[in-house]
Amino acid sequence: MRTLKGLAALLALTALVVGIPAALILLVGNPIPSTAELQQALTGIDFGGTFLMGTVLPLIAWGFWASFVYSLVVEVISLIRRVETPNLGGALRPQQALAGALIAAVLALGGGSPALALTPQDTASAPAAVAMAQEGQTTQDTPAAAGERTYTVQEGDTLWGIARDELGQGSRWGELAEQMRSTPQADGQTLTDPDLIMTGWTVELPDGPTGAGSTSATPSPSQQAPAPAQTGTDAQPAPAPAAPSQPAEQPAPAPAAPSASASAEPSAPADDSATPAPEAAAAPSAASDSTPAQDAQHPLPGEAVSAAPSTAPAEQEGPSAVPGGAFTQTAPAPADLSSHQEQAAPEEVPAWATIGGIGAFAAAGLLGIVGLRRQLQRRRRQPGQSVPMPEEQTAQLETQLRVVAEPEQAEELDVVQRWLARWAHENGQDLPELFLVRVSPEQIALYLMAPAQLPEPFVAETDDGVVWTLASGSIDIDPDLPAAPYPSLVTVGQDDTRSQVLLDLERLGTLGIDGDPQLTTQVLDAMAVELATSSWSENVTITLVGVADGLAKVVSDGRVRQIDDLDQLIGQLDGKAKDIRRALDEQDAATLDQARAANQEEAFGPEIVLLGLEPTPAQARRLTDLAGAIPRLGIAAVTTANPLASDWILNLEDEDHADLLPVNQHLRPQKITPEEGERIKELLATALEDPRSTGRGTTATIDINTVLDERPHLSAVADLEEMLHEEENTQDLPLIPEPAVPAAETAEDETDPAEENEEDVLAAQAARHTPTPAPAPHDTMDEDEDEDEDEDEESQDQAAAAAVPTEPEDITPEAQDQTPAVVAVTETAGPAETAPEPEPAATAEPAQQEAATDLHDTSPAEDADEDEKDAAPEQLASTDPQKQIDLDAAHLLEQATTQAPMILMLGELKLVGAQGQAPVTAATGEVSTTQTARCVALAAYLALHPGASAEAVHAAFWPTQRSDGKSASSNRNKLTGQTRRLLGQAADGTPYLPAVGSEGYRVHEDVLTDWQVVQSLIGDDPVKASTPALVAAMRLVRGVPFEHAKASNVAWTETLVQEMVQTICDAAHELVARSLAAGHREHAQLAARVGRAIDPANEAAWRDALVTEAAAGNHTEVTRLIEKLYSYLESFEEDLEPEVETTALIEELRAHGYRVA
Repeated sequence: MRTLKGLAALLALTALVVGIPAALILLVGNPIPSTAELQQALTGIDFGGTFLMGTVLPLIAWGFWASFVYSLVVEVISLIRRVETPNLGGALRPQQALAGALIAAVLALGGGSPALALTPQDTASAPAAVAMAQEGQTTQDTPAAAGERTYTVQEGDTLWGIARDELGQGSRWGELAEQMRSTPQADGQTLTDPDLIMTGWTVELPDGPTGAGSTSATPSPSQQAPAPAQTGTDAQPAPAPAAPSQPAEQPAPAPAAPSASASAEPSAPADDSATPAPEAAAAPSAASDSTPAQDAQHPLPGEAVSAAPSTAPAEQEGPSAVPGGAFTQTAPAPADLSSHQEQAAPEEVPAWATIGGIGAFAAAGLLGIVGLRRQLQRRRRQPGQSVPMPEEQTAQLETQLRVVAEPEQAEELDVVQRWLARWAHENGQDLPELFLVRVSPEQIALYLMAPAQLPEPFVAETDDGVVWTLASGSIDIDPDLPAAPYPSLVTVGQDDTRSQVLLDLERLGTLGIDGDPQLTTQVLDAMAVELATSSWSENVTITLVGVADGLAKVVSDGRVRQIDDLDQLIGQLDGKAKDIRRALDEQDAATLDQARAANQEEAFGPEIVLLGLEPTPAQARRLTDLAGAIPRLGIAAVTTANPLASDWILNLEDEDHADLLPVNQHLRPQKITPEEGERIKELLATALEDPRSTGRGTTATIDINTVLDERPHLSAVADLEEMLHEEENTQDLPLIPEPAVPAAETAEDETDPAEENEEDVLAAQAARHTPTPAPAPHDTMDEDEDEDEDEDEESQDQAAAAAVPTEPEDITPEAQDQTPAVVAVTETAGPAETAPEPEPAATAEPAQQEAATDLHDTSPAEDADEDEKDAAPEQLASTDPQKQIDLDAAHLLEQATTQAPMILMLGELKLVGAQGQAPVTAATGEVSTTQTARCVALAAYLALHPGASAEAVHAAFWPTQRSDGKSASSNRNKLTGQTRRLLGQAADGTPYLPAVGSEGYRVHEDVLTDWQVVQSLIGDDPVKASTPALVAAMRLVRGVPFEHAKASNVAWTETLVQEMVQTICDAAHELVARSLAAGHREHAQLAARVGRAIDPANEAAWRDALVTEAAAGNHTEVTRLIEKLYSYLESFEEDLEPEVETTALIEELRAHGYRVA
C-alpha cells in the first residue's frame, strides 16, 4: 500500500509540475492579451466567453501552478538543508500542505519508514566534508520490565511522536529505541535503525515519570584522516577531513530527513521566544487558557502534522530530525488529562542561550569571574559596608546568565582536556589532533583530524579512531592536572541535538564568519567573551582588532589585548612565530602537540586574532601564512567576510540559523548583541568596585588583649549542642510524612544518638505549627523560698532549652489540617528520593563546605585546654544571663511565627506548613520533586515581592523567554496553579495564594519567610538590635541562603543573597562583640560559626572566630582556624596573604602563646 501511495504521489507531482503547464501551453497558448484585446474586453461584451476562457481562467491556473511550485521548492530546500520548513501561511497554506503530503508519500518509497537518513552533501567551497551524523538520544534508564504498557505502531508513526503522546516528552524516544533493540518483534525482526520502524511492531512503554528520562544528544559522526599536510612557505590552512563511509556498527544512525509538510489548518502563532527550543508543555492547569496545537503550524521534522486540530501540548521540542520519522495523517490520541490539576508538568527544557544569544559556556565563564570578584569584594568588606551590585537591566542579564550557564559541563570539559594532557605526557604519546568537540549533559564527543588511540574510559565511535566519546562523570577532578592543551576551544553554537559545539581555532588556523555584518560582529564578540573568561583558555592570548571594544579593560587578567594597528600586530606575530619555531627545534618536536605533551613546564599558549576589520590583500596574505604554517605555530585568525579564504566558514543565515562548513553542521549560533555587550562590561566593572558604606552603625573593634585578660570570667558549658541548630547529616523531612508512632511505643524504644542530636531550625519551625503548651516558669513556683529558687532555676533551664530547635513528632497525612507538612525542595540532578543528601554548604566558593560543617558540628570542642575542662564551678560566672537571653529569643521567635505556611530560605529552600497537595507525576503518581521545588521558589519570590506583575514573575522564572504570547501566559498560569494547590487554604477557606487581581501576584499576608523574620528581629541596623533578637536571628540561619537550589529556580536571588549574607554577617559580628564583652561564650561561638559559614570570604568573620576560640582557651582550634584561613586564601590566588587586620590579630595570638605556623 505504501508503494502504491508513493507511486501515485510521484505521478501526481509530475502531473502538477509538468502536466499543467504543458496542457495550458498546448490548449491555450499565450494567455497574456494584446492591448487591443484588453481594451475590447474592458469596454465591450465578451461574446462566447473568449476573453474569459482564453485569458482570465488560464492566468488564474498559471497563478495556482506557480504558487504550488513555489511551495514545493520551499519544501524541497528545507528537506535538503535539514531545517524546519517555514510556514508560508495565508493563501499558500493549502498548496504547501499538498506539496508536503506528496513529497512525504514519495519519500515513503525508500523503505519501511519514509524517514530517510541523509548525509551532508559536499560543498563546492571546501575540499571535503565531514559526515557529522548526529546520533539519537540515549538514556541511562534500564529496559522496561515485562507487563508494562505497550503501543502498536500504526502507519505513519514516529518514535518521537509515540514518546510525545504516550510518555509526555518526544525527547524520550531514545528509551523506546533502546527497548526495541533488545525485543524481537512478532515478525522475527528487531530494531536496528530508529529511522525505520514497521507497522504492527510493538513498543513497550516504560513507567518512568513523564519527562524523567535522562536523554542526551550524542554524536556518532565518522570521518577519515586528512590528506597529507602541505609543507613550505605557501602552505595553506589544513582542509577539513574527508567524509568516509559509515562504520559497521553505530549506537544510532544519522538523523532522519526533515519534514516536507505542513498543516492545512490554521493555528495560533507560535511564541516568538528567543529560546531556540521551547519547553515541553504539560497538561495545562485549570487557570491556563486552552490554545491550539503549535505543532500544526511548526511540524516536527520527520513527520507531517494531522490536518485535524490536535490537543497536544502548545509547544513541542525536538531536534531537527526525528528518529523513526513517518509522515502521519492522523495524530494519535493524547494521554488522558482528566487529572491535570494534580499532575506535574514535564521538566522544562533548559534554555541554551540568553535572549541576545550568549551560550552556556560563555555564561559560565562570565559568572565564574563575577563570582570570584564578589568574593574578593566581600573579603575586603568591613561591617557596615555593602558590596556594589549592578543596575536593574544588568541584573536581569545576570539572571539570564544564571539560567543558561552550565558550570558543571564547562568544568568537566576543562578536566577532560587536562587529563588527556597528563596521559599523553606520562605515556609518551602525542596529543590527539582535536578540531571539534560536542558537549551534552551525558557525554563529551571528540572529533580528531587524524586517527588516534585514546585510553579508557574513552570509547571509539568509529573504526578509524577519529571520533571518541566519554560518558559524563567518567573522570574525577584532580587538582594536580597540568594546563589545558586545547586553550582555543570556543563555542560556535548549539546543534539540533541540543549539544554545545566547540571548535579548536588553533587547529583550524583560520575561520571565516560570513553573513550579515551586524551578526558577524556579534559572533566575534561572543567568541571574545568566552575565550576571555573560560577556565581552559587561561594561557591563550586574545587579540581584538575592531571587536568587543572595551572588553580588555574590564577583563584585566592579561589574556586580552586591543590593537588597532594591524601592521603592528602582524609584526608581533612574526616575532612569536620565530620564537615558537626555535622552541620546537630545541625540543626536537615536530608539532606543538608534541611539545605540549613532552614539556609541561611550558604551556605554549596560542594567540587568537579576532579581526573585525577588512585587511588589505597584503595583510591578508601575511596573516594566512602565519595561521596556516606547517607545523602549526599557535596562531589563528577569525575574520568577518572570510578575507583569508578559509576552508572553514560559519555561514550565518539569520539570528537563529547558521551552517558550519565544510562539515555542513546546522547550528544556532552564539552571539552577543551590542546591548548585552555593554551590560557585560558593566557587570564585570561593578564587580571590581570597592565596598560602599551603608550608613549603618559600626561595631567597635574587638580588642584581643581585653578578651584574653577577661577569659577567666567567661561562662563554660560541658556540651556545645545547645548552641547549635543543625547537624551536619541533617536529613530532609519527607514530602509526605510517615505515620506517627504512638507515644507509648516511642517511650519504650531505644533512641538513636544521631536522632537525639538532630536539632534543626526546620524541625523547630514545624514544631511551632503544632499547638503546645507554652512554658510557664512562674506557675511552678512555691511559697517556700528554697523550692522557689530551685524550681525557678529548673524552669529557666527548660525554657532555655526550648529556645534551641527540637525535632518534631512525625505526623500523619490525615492530620495535615492540624499539623502542616514540611516540604523539602532540595533539587539537584535527580529525584530527592534516590539522591544522596548533599554535604552542607557545597557551593562553588572554596572552603565554604568546611566552614558550614563547623556550623553544623554539634560535638564538644575536643581541643579545649584540659585546665578549662576541669575548671571548678566557683571560678565560672553564672549562666543565668545567657539563659534569660535564650528565653527572650525563644519568645521573639514564637511571636514572629504563625500557623500559616512558612518558607525557609536561610539554608536549603524549604516549605514548612504546606496545607495543600504537592504536584505529582502523572506516569507514577508520585510527588514531583522538580516541580515542587519550582513551586516553593515561586512562593518565596511572591512572599518577598508582593504585588509582582506578570512581567516581573516571567523575568524571574523564564528570563530567557519573552513575556508576551499565549505560551508565556500558559507557563505562568500552570506554575501559579500548582503553587496555589501546594500552599493550600487558611482555616477560613482563603487561599494562601489568592487569584491574581489588580494588585498583581501576592501570597497571603500570614505566609512568611525566615528572612523576613530575621529582618524584623535585626531591623535596619544590627548595632541597634537587642541581644535576644540577634541570638534569635542566628538560630534561624541553617546555611548559605538557597543552598543546593536549582539555578533556574533561584536565578533571581543574587542581589538578595548578597543582602542576606551581609546583614547576617554584620549581625553575627555585633553579637560576637557583645557576647565576649558579657562573657557569654555560647552566643559568641554561635555567632562566629554562623558568620564564617555563611560567608567564608569575609575575613572579619574569621577574625571573630579566632578571637572567640582564643577567649575560650581553645589553642588547637585557633591553630586549625589559621591553617584553614591560609588554605582558603590559597584557593583564590597563590601566596595571597591575609588582610592587615587579620595579620595583626595572628601576631597578637602568637604573642599570647598560641602556636601559629
